Amino acid sequence: VMNEAIALASIGEAYMVAEQYDKAMLYCANALKLLERLNGGVYGPAAVETLLNIGRIYLCRNEPAEAASTLHLALDTAEQANFNQYAYMCHEALSATYEQMQELPLALTHYKKFHAIKESVINASSQRAMQQIEVLHNIRQAHAETEAEKNLREQDRQYFEQLTRIKNEFISTASHDLRNPVSNML
Repeated sequence: VMNEAIALASIGEAYMVAEQYDKAMLYCANALKLLERLNGGVYGPAAVETLLNIGRIYLCRNEPAEAASTLHLALDTAEQANFNQYAYMCHEALSATYEQMQELPLALTHYKKFHAIKESVINASSQRAMQQIEVLHNIRQAHAETEAEKNLREQDRQYFEQLTRIKNEFISTASHDLRNPVSNML
């Protein structure tokens, strides 16, 4: 059911891009119904994205009141679930909606929130990328240290073997000399 809902939402988005808003609305509305049924009325990321697209379709159809209502539902859901990447998109769409409605102070408020949240999402993403790079660096460094220790252990083993051979030769020579002291004097 989830795959079907995502497919319907994707088709709706394609129709929206093709400016066939009635078909886009039909597919997105059906996707949203499936997602609501699947999640028991709780909106997840796919539903928030679908609501966002429905709001955008209303905006493209010059129905700003419906757009605002739908986008606020998407925004409230995104904020409650801490879906910041969708929250900033909702603020951007609400900014355009209120601009279309000639409510410029609200448009500006949402535009500012759009930029602030988008910046925090980008910063969080950059921070995660930096942490991943740091972990990768630490892994590589640990691997290099392990290799160096392995090489040192091999060198130590070879040195020990050499010492063992020298010791054995010395003991053999000393043992022979102790058993046959006269041969050393001649």
